[in-house]
Amino acid sequence: MPASAQGRYGAALAALCALFSTGARCGDAPGLAPSLPPYLDGGIQLVLSNDFLGRGGSVDDFRTQQITLAADLSPEWSVLVDHSILTIDSTSAVGRVDQLSASLGRKLFSRKGSGFVDRIVAGVGVRGTGDFDGERMQNGFHRLVGSDIDSLPYTGEERTDLTAWFDGNHYRTIHEFSSWHAGYWLRAASLVTSDGQWDNTAAAYAVMSRHSLDVWLGVRGDWRSGYDRFVTRETAAAEQDGALVLGARFGPVVLETVQQFSNDASFGQVRFVSGVAGEADGAPAAFSAVELNVLLPSVQLRAATRWRLSRDNAEAGWQPSLTLGASYGEPQYRDDTNLFIRSRQVDLGLEFERPLTSASDSLSAFVSVGAGYRDERAESEATPVTSEEGSPAVSATVARPVATLGAGLRVLAGRPGSNWRFRLQLGALSRLPLDDAQVQAGFTTLTMQRPGIDAALGFSFDYR
Repeated sequence: MPASAQGRYGAALAALCALFSTGARCGDAPGLAPSLPPYLDGGIQLVLSNDFLGRGGSVDDFRTQQITLAADLSPEWSVLVDHSILTIDSTSAVGRVDQLSASLGRKLFSRKGSGFVDRIVAGVGVRGTGDFDGERMQNGFHRLVGSDIDSLPYTGEERTDLTAWFDGNHYRTIHEFSSWHAGYWLRAASLVTSDGQWDNTAAAYAVMSRHSLDVWLGVRGDWRSGYDRFVTRETAAAEQDGALVLGARFGPVVLETVQQFSNDASFGQVRFVSGVAGEADGAPAAFSAVELNVLLPSVQLRAATRWRLSRDNAEAGWQPSLTLGASYGEPQYRDDTNLFIRSRQVDLGLEFERPLTSASDSLSAFVSVGAGYRDERAESEATPVTSEEGSPAVSATVARPVATLGAGLRVLAGRPGSNWRFRLQLGALSRLPLDDAQVQAGFTTLTMQRPGIDAALGFSFDYR
């Protein structure tokens, strides 16, 4: 792999691990598609938002974490799922809620040519507000990076609203020199809910593009109205402001920072985008791979390697691979913000992958089965009177054999080198320990080694 590509994707790996280390103060309106220069096809986008690439801060407030998955189902249709964690902990009142959005969009108008793009997309969906495991996710990330635990009560707000939205983009190239293209990009988007909440965004950017590199700089304004509950109202007020935006795309990796003018708030995004890779070149399938995933909502980091058992380069059929994986995390125990389970696992298994398109590596499905060994130890943030002051209570470590079962999709996102490819990976991974166990941590008795299933979001570096 070229040194420049190694540095580029190494930075992306570091960004993924560091992303949730501190709290963000604002974010994008949930349910609206992530913005990307309109001459680029989004394909599949995995968007992670926080104050990484923003100004940072030591207080978790407002839209503290946001994960968005957007995908083009066809040239006309698209789908989006968004999960946001909202918290208030800097005033006399405290509380938290989560938002979960899903929507389906369709292009109403699209015109694209040499140096210009005009596009209008509209859609409908649902947006729920309530408890969607945001506390577990936030504190699980905080435990991984040694940040403070947030013990904030859910406000009890539970609602589900229908949404309708549109997203309009206008791009023009105004000058070309050497291999660079200079242009401008205008965007306007709006979302309204059946409860009368209204989110609006307008932006104007100057854009420079060249091959696999795009850079944009400009301003955006956000307006929010119709929010009448404490946490969502304060979050909407914090997000309503003008901001300076700086973004850059390096192949399939997009970095963007949004710096507000008046509210002294900011956030950043790391996106992994599949649609900018271009057509697959029909190269033989990879023989080995290294992958990194985040497991949610339990919040564990999982690294794995794969070795194909067959050197057959046929583009059809299920191709077997041997897998070796390891995961680590300290997820919160149910809804108890004082209890965390330090979890470590290694496993060996078989995976079967099959292309779903005629271009053998552009989109594929996989299933896996394996067995391994998992140990867990409960750690309590509450200090029993019999423990040394300031030290957490720790349970005995419980180890069990464990079976695993996984499934998902991989989509081509880029080619760092002639023998390498970079793919987004989306799926689910379940575990089934041989037996559970009762342990004591501080004053609490709890059950460990329970079965579980997590969403797995990440990427894979393949080599042939």
